[in-house]
Amino acid sequence: MKRRRLLLPFTHGVSMSAIEQAVRFAKREHATLLPLSLLPEDREMSRHLRWEHIQQSKDFLEAVRHKAERHGVPVELFEVHTEHPAQTINEFAHQHHVSGVLVFVREGKGVLLSSNQINHLLEKATPRLFIMTLPPGAGKKLLENVIKRPVRLATKLLRAEMPSPGQDVVEVEPD
Repeated sequence: MKRRRLLLPFTHGVSMSAIEQAVRFAKREHATLLPLSLLPEDREMSRHLRWEHIQQSKDFLEAVRHKAERHGVPVELFEVHTEHPAQTINEFAHQHHVSGVLVFVREGKGVLLSSNQINHLLEKATPRLFIMTLPPGAGKKLLENVIKRPVRLATKLLRAEMPSPGQDVVEVEPD
């Protein structure tokens, strides 16, 4: 039986709680986790890639590798330079045959990705999205503000193995 593949994209703000939840979700789903760190790129080279971006990327990938190893979850680490993170996420998901993309929100804001990037994924996503809220009661504002067009939502509360009560996952199927 072929293992499912779940994509965990990252552009900024390493969050250990989001990483922990992603690893636990992948373990529960018997999936391989594909952490994808997206580094900003400017074609005109007018801006240089800042050291902080590179260090955050390395920290993110190492944290995921460490947590996954502790939980026995297979991982494949990726780092990509891009001007268009949301587009790159969709293309990467298609190329690597992922069955879903994990995104996180807390208190109405994106975690690991910006709220704008999550909004773009909701509008243009080709793979299934798993929107995971982090405590306290996070994500409700973002979901209300982010969905600007009708999106077919299959709501699925997945509380098993979640360490904090009130966490949930909203599964968004592509159109």
